[in-house]
Amino acid sequence: LGILLILMTLSGTVLSWSWHIHVIIYMIARYTIVPFNTLRVYEECQDPKEKVKAKCTQFEAELKKTRYEELRKRINVLNYIERVSEAERLMKEAKAKVQKLVKKYEKSHNREKMKKQQEKLKKYEGGDRRFDKFLVASWPDDVYENKFPKEVHFLNQVYDGNDRQAPATTLNSKSSVLSAFEKAYNSSLPGTKKNSDRAHMMAYVIHFLGDMHQPLHMTTRRTGAHTDPEGDKNGRRVAISSPKSATLYDLWDAAIESIESKPALNKQTVDYYKKMAVEIMEKFPAPKSVAKLAIGDLGAFANRMFLYGTNYAYEGVGEMRVSKALDKDYLWRAKNVCHELIARAGYRLAIVLAEIYLKNSPN
Repeated sequence: LGILLILMTLSGTVLSWSWHIHVIIYMIARYTIVPFNTLRVYEECQDPKEKVKAKCTQFEAELKKTRYEELRKRINVLNYIERVSEAERLMKEAKAKVQKLVKKYEKSHNREKMKKQQEKLKKYEGGDRRFDKFLVASWPDDVYENKFPKEVHFLNQVYDGNDRQAPATTLNSKSSVLSAFEKAYNSSLPGTKKNSDRAHMMAYVIHFLGDMHQPLHMTTRRTGAHTDPEGDKNGRRVAISSPKSATLYDLWDAAIESIESKPALNKQTVDYYKKMAVEIMEKFPAPKSVAKLAIGDLGAFANRMFLYGTNYAYEGVGEMRVSKALDKDYLWRAKNVCHELIARAGYRLAIVLAEIYLKNSPN
């Protein structure tokens, strides 16, 4: 999940690699495994209510000529992922946790934190349970657990304003999004745990891989105005006034330029997100070689993301303790970098999910 672009808002609030970005990254992964239009026609032809005989006969004839067995294998991967993810149970768990926090902050009169949790609650209310499978991607942001606390969603590679090529130091190399991703991946493989535990781990795999592609989850800047160890806290101490009053981190974490005001996933909004996923895939198609998408050595990957932070996120951005507007050129570059990284995250997630399905599996 995934990555940066022009910030947008849901009900007037800039959210966190906001939940919708993680959803879009997961959609791209699914459509990479099985192209969306092919999957839709295939599913229609399996459903007697939707079946149009002439259309389905032609579709099946075309498949038999090409790669019918390959398609069935890919659909089996999706079915397996959905079965293991236990999406409906996880969504109930997340909603209950958020509701509990709303009551807690209401009781303590902490209106700011209460409002944040109320915003989170919106994505579970008015939604369609058929789309819970997509919300699995954002589940870890709503249910923080001791094994994966909030800080492990980041790798704080420090940019000191001098060397753009390598971090001056890394604050949390042993407890970071990279080590968390590795742990979640190993714990989600077949035969390692019962499905209810693997469901948690698979949600973290999907989520952490998205976070790893957000430059300000991987970089923080420590310079003049921000000299304490955490620096500017990944851009959260850098104020901006345009295109939205927020922080630099909010800008990069919101990532998509046109998000509907009602975040719950239903028939209307899910079609919007699907369209956005397809547009990003068309703009940045997957390379033909899987090797070009390999994450490879995690340390080398982290350094590549550090370069995105220094060369794009922080490029031309002052320390801005006082709110300042960002220019159109910066926002245009940010949008394109966002889309590129979202696409790459989705394609890489497709490979990772297929690996989880195939590894140690008799099928």
